[in-house]
Amino acid sequence: VWVGQGYAQRRYEVLAEEIAGPNACLWLPPTEDVASIFKAIDVFMLTSYREGFSMALLEAWASHVPTVSTGVGATPSLQSVFQKSLTHLVPLDIPEEKKGQVLGLACFKASADTHVRRNAYEVTVKYLTADKMAERWANYLRKVLSTASAS
Repeated sequence: VWVGQGYAQRRYEVLAEEIAGPNACLWLPPTEDVASIFKAIDVFMLTSYREGFSMALLEAWASHVPTVSTGVGATPSLQSVFQKSLTHLVPLDIPEEKKGQVLGLACFKASADTHVRRNAYEVTVKYLTADKMAERWANYLRKVLSTASAS
């Protein structure tokens, strides 16, 4: 299942057809109802070449969905900060002829690894909900403002 749109979508449509045959994948438009999507999928893949802070990845973690991600944006930093494996990382520079094999193996490992899935869920609900992040940001701003007004 592919949900949403992206500049690389056509390339992945071709790759999916080569690997699994025609009509093996479902290509859905963007949706607000992500909960039903996460309930229906086996693995979430974030295959971006550039990504800041992926809310979709956090939503997958909060939904107990196994994940595979390229090491872009905040993902490697989150694993480092929390000193836990939160996703199965794959390199950005996979040769085209090996992508299906590498991504397929990563998905298989992610599906079987309940420890990583549990880590991701626990970190997300404890530290990375919108409320928790907003609270930390507000505390940071209060500290900055109190330091500035004290000077």
